[in-house]
Amino acid sequence: MEARKAQQALQKYDLSHYADHLTEIGPENAVLAREDIRNSAGALLVPKGQRLDRVAMSRLRQHALDKILDLQISVEGCLDGTRIYRQILELIEQYPGCQQVQARSGHSEMLREVCLSEPIAPPLLNKLTVMRQRLPKAYNHSLFTAWVCLLIASEMGLPKAKIRKAFACGLLHDIGLLHVPESLTRRRELSPEEWQALQSHAVIGYLIVRALDVYPPSVAEGVLEHHERLDQTGYPTRKPAECLGLYGQLVGCADLLFKFGDNEVKDHPSRLAASLPYLRMHQGAYSEDIFNAIVRILSRCDYQPRPTAEPAEMGLQRVLMLNLLVMEMGQQLKSLLSLELVPLIGESRSGQALLAMAESLVGTLRRTGLDAGYLLETLGVEQGEPEPAALDEVSAMLHELLWLLKRFCWSVTQYLDDEGGTVDLEPLRMLTEQLQARLQQAWQLETPYQAGAQV
Repeated sequence: MEARKAQQALQKYDLSHYADHLTEIGPENAVLAREDIRNSAGALLVPKGQRLDRVAMSRLRQHALDKILDLQISVEGCLDGTRIYRQILELIEQYPGCQQVQARSGHSEMLREVCLSEPIAPPLLNKLTVMRQRLPKAYNHSLFTAWVCLLIASEMGLPKAKIRKAFACGLLHDIGLLHVPESLTRRRELSPEEWQALQSHAVIGYLIVRALDVYPPSVAEGVLEHHERLDQTGYPTRKPAECLGLYGQLVGCADLLFKFGDNEVKDHPSRLAASLPYLRMHQGAYSEDIFNAIVRILSRCDYQPRPTAEPAEMGLQRVLMLNLLVMEMGQQLKSLLSLELVPLIGESRSGQALLAMAESLVGTLRRTGLDAGYLLETLGVEQGEPEPAALDEVSAMLHELLWLLKRFCWSVTQYLDDEGGTVDLEPLRMLTEQLQARLQQAWQLETPYQAGAQV
């Protein structure tokens, strides 16, 4: 999409919700018109140099502007590359485990070079400044993501030009959140309509980056695709693997690492290193080069087992029972993929995504060895005493796998609701019920051992 077309497409999102942020960012970041702001008919709405206060913004809301607002405003006290660099370093200091990742990655100098030598266009700096003031959690997440994107890209040995693009994509991937209702970014339970509205942030972010025409189209595409996955479990379009670009995959992997570091392994003594077993369960969602790079980075860090009050023998028995249920569910997934219905299911986009998810789960079980019968050997059991680190890692892997299986069951249920009225999908329905029954048994075995369990 050309920049002008992107600007036209962005018009309907331009002032929605973003205008509220602009009027609330505070006196130290006053928003000024850097040129005469006119409507599509050429009438003057706000003269150059005037502050966009509530009155001025109310006037703008009543008109279609001749061009998007980002091109016509400036924000006082705006961020720059030096401040962003310092904020990333401060963030690294705040997060347990990040200092070790940074120190042992060998890519610290590249972070400094990219931040201090690669200027960011003023309209995008304005956007990031507003995000920092109004959506501080999303902004800090963007700093983390940009940092990890740079680490992965550097670890992969990509050229400097691509490392810079990866960093920019990570930094900008969530700017579309400024144009969706703020309440959606804070709530955990969303209606289907609200979830769809939140998902639109990827499309809006793409339009912003494309409309400003500062970066190559591949960076904008990365913003659009940062929630897409190779196994077609992402959004907004569930693109097949061959259609996905590099930068969206980099951001997606960094996003996942942030989620694990801030959620599943919360309060773990080696926070980011402890995310590695969770990450392994998502190997099929990312390209091999990206996945191997982040594994190498995390493997350089020290790992400590999670402190737990659960006796080792009880933990071992729970893990072994969970593994037996997982092996049964693996067989059920294989049975699903062998159904005569598979060609019919694959005729629709949602059916193709469903099959891709099932194949990815089967592949994950195979790669991790969780579908085999040698878990005792993996745990290093001697005289009934498992290695604490091995038990912790396998338990984390099983925990994350249960969430992936639960998400798969949700997707099958949605598919059956959408397609079940037109074709006979009873064999699929029966297999899914069997899978859900085993999954329910597995969840009943889960304990507070997983301190960071999702809710």
